[in-house]
Amino acid sequence: MKRAALLLLLLAALPLSARMRAVRSSTVETPASWLRARAVPALDPGDAQVVALGDVTHATHEIYAAKQVIVPQLVARGFRVLAFEAPYTEYKALDDYVLHGTGDPAAALNLPLYWFWDTNEILELVQWARAQNAAGLTPPIRIEGVDPTSPRVTAAEVVAYLRRVDPAFAASAEATYRCIREGYGGAEWCRRDIAAIRTVMEARRAQYELASSAEEFEEMLHAARVVEQGERVLAEGFNVRDEPMAENILRRVARGEKVIVIGHNEHWGRTPYVLDDPHSFIRSAGSILGERLGDRYFVLGSLLLEGTFLAVEYTPGVRSGEIRLQTMTAPSHDDFALLLSQSRLDSMILPLRGVLPAWLAGTHRLRFAGSTVPSRDRATLDVPADLGKKFDAVLYVKTSTPTQLRHWPRF
Repeated sequence: MKRAALLLLLLAALPLSARMRAVRSSTVETPASWLRARAVPALDPGDAQVVALGDVTHATHEIYAAKQVIVPQLVARGFRVLAFEAPYTEYKALDDYVLHGTGDPAAALNLPLYWFWDTNEILELVQWARAQNAAGLTPPIRIEGVDPTSPRVTAAEVVAYLRRVDPAFAASAEATYRCIREGYGGAEWCRRDIAAIRTVMEARRAQYELASSAEEFEEMLHAARVVEQGERVLAEGFNVRDEPMAENILRRVARGEKVIVIGHNEHWGRTPYVLDDPHSFIRSAGSILGERLGDRYFVLGSLLLEGTFLAVEYTPGVRSGEIRLQTMTAPSHDDFALLLSQSRLDSMILPLRGVLPAWLAGTHRLRFAGSTVPSRDRATLDVPADLGKKFDAVLYVKTSTPTQLRHWPRF
């Protein structure tokens, strides 16, 4: 990794001695002095077992460069699972690469629906993880996709496993899984029959473990569960992904593993979020993890003041889109990024736990972007939020530049 660029985050915060002098010499604490006194040079998640690193856009270079600094720090603290907001089965190729050095990680990242991970920044992070494992890191770093958005691919994986351990049942399972064909919109009988596959697998655990291994059986049993999760996504839409993503993280937690989550702010924040409908709140994966884990869950959000990023833009009246350079919309007067810009720092990590000053506490405005833009006229959504309730800490970046995208698919 390019260390000169990656140290941006660490060099942004003032040295501890300078921050202490600023507090002691100030009789009236201004927003600038408060921010500069509390900016920290490295992330400290305390005793957290899950740390989420949130993206305010899916394609800002500076945020991904920060992850290249933060992830090694967390690995040094015993974190070993890199969980991406990405598909379960497809990301097994990345896990095989970091574990064994097999396969092509660049090819594995080339998934059009998840184009935003197909960047030089993420590829370098994956290659770094492989280098750590190759050097003997124990236990090794693992990669997992926790998003159940491609159940047909995972269903094929389950069927392939069943062909090895129970060919007769494999044919039955394959026939059952055909109900989630292209254009599937939900059917109670389909949901019931798909769930029954996992029930049969559980009942035949001893037989399947003998024909494979206990570890492989557990992975395939979970794959069957991911198909169930994905059926619901196909039936009800992408807004129901958060609950299964949280479930998939908690599976790792139950095994005693320490997990780093890489995904969007809105999925991993501790509070519900809104998208197009301001009256429709979505229960975030982060709110579920926060309820279950308390302080063992830590989320670092991110904020941008200005600059450019990448997102898919659809042409009005045309059912196709392409990835284009987008510009952050101007902040309102009470935008959180504008408030943090009073620090006059280019970037910083700001802890948020504890009592916040009146000018930062409570509800203000927060701008973010997903993988697509809301409209050609406005690249970001602007929503009310309580930063102290949403995140445990925040990475503030003054100016965004686009990620180094490796492929440019059309949609």
